[in-house]
Amino acid sequence: YLVIFDSDRQQLELQMHDVISTLEATDLPVRRLDDRDLALFLKYTNQIDFREDEVDALARQDYVQWAQPNTVDIKRRTVVVNQMITHNFMVNHYPTMVGDSWLASVMSMPNTKVVVKCRPMDRLKAIRNIDRSLQELRGQYTSTGVDSRRVSLAEHIETLSHLLSMLQSASETLLETNIYVTAYDIAATRANMKIIQPPQSLRRNIPNCGHICLCRMK
Repeated sequence: YLVIFDSDRQQLELQMHDVISTLEATDLPVRRLDDRDLALFLKYTNQIDFREDEVDALARQDYVQWAQPNTVDIKRRTVVVNQMITHNFMVNHYPTMVGDSWLASVMSMPNTKVVVKCRPMDRLKAIRNIDRSLQELRGQYTSTGVDSRRVSLAEHIETLSHLLSMLQSASETLLETNIYVTAYDIAATRANMKIIQPPQSLRRNIPNCGHICLCRMK
């Protein structure tokens, strides 16, 4: 699913049409979610076990309340959502070079939710940030005597220098990207008798979505 955020509704609609046109031009099937599908999407972001036909018995104004989790218990190392223990991670080190769909294997894991948040960065701000990072890395390179560390820093400097060259010579856009992973720990939930046990899973195998759905959120 692709979710597009904007505080201006008119601008949001324009972005939606641009994204749909771009994806359709690459022969990717695209479907924009209606109110019912959006409620189901939001429900799946909060839990993995429910009957989809529940939404058909609701009035439209009740969709938001239905999609929200019933209980959220934030602990030191886990978060318990609707009596289900979840482990949450954030990716903080990225490979220097990646191929297409390099995160697909993580996104395809069962009982796992992956959220990738992207926000365009101002071009001048991005250049300043890269300049600052290059200065720090070059300082670290000259101050260290460990060969393995020097090799790692040299690769990082080369990558950032290439990115800086692209930003200065072309109309490239740099994205501020964060990746969050939520793993639903069914085994730990069943083993913890202090938790009110959730009902048996309705879905042992969660099918992968075969098409791209677009959501708009304000």
